[in-house]
Amino acid sequence: MFSDKIRELMIERDISLTDLAELSGVPFETLRNIYYRKVKDPKVSTAFQLASALEVTVEYLLKDMGTTEEEAENSEGQEGIEEELLENYRECGNHGKAIIRLVARFECKAARKERLNLRKMKHRIPCFIPVGRIGDGIDYNSCTIEDEYTMIKKVYLAIEITNNNFAPAYCKGDRILLENRFPELGECAVFTDGMKAYFRYFKMEGEMYCLKCLNGRGKDMLLRRMDEVDCLGTCISVIRK
Repeated sequence: MFSDKIRELMIERDISLTDLAELSGVPFETLRNIYYRKVKDPKVSTAFQLASALEVTVEYLLKDMGTTEEEAENSEGQEGIEEELLENYRECGNHGKAIIRLVARFECKAARKERLNLRKMKHRIPCFIPVGRIGDGIDYNSCTIEDEYTMIKKVYLAIEITNNNFAPAYCKGDRILLENRFPELGECAVFTDGMKAYFRYFKMEGEMYCLKCLNGRGKDMLLRRMDEVDCLGTCISVIRK
């Protein structure tokens, strides 16, 4: 259900209704109605804005909406839908065909304009993509760099995960979005010793600073002073391809 998926993504990304309203441009009242399941059939424009803000596809948000079990059993997927539309178009007279073409042309232009506006709302950041075999640490000095786009204004850098060494926290293909700030206790951040970058939870153990590994496969780093490492940024969101 659309509302349930929005709630799940908000919990996963730890953002509030106010945050999502700011990121997406969707009015707070509309979001609240969606959140509390008062809206079951959202506008396409709303779905596009929320999908972009939450870094997922519109298809993911709208999947299975309004589909009965009978329709699901009889459906042959998108290809079957397109064949049915084409067959219906051929059965129409000249007047009907003209109306269908007019509506399709209008909707196509509107969709293109909407996608263009959404792209303009995003800002570009560099994404580091590690090269070669990746273990616990990432040799960020040998990374290739690609452009990534996000609507989260406080993000300044992304790092792509190229294997499953960080599972279940992060999986292959995930792009981790970083905010340029030092983490609070319990937050995940990227720290560097000058040679490699490490994904770690920032914690305390007694009087020692503990940079705890994500899944037990690496080594926890215990530090007396935090100036022994640098912080590249705090992980605040994930783009899953």
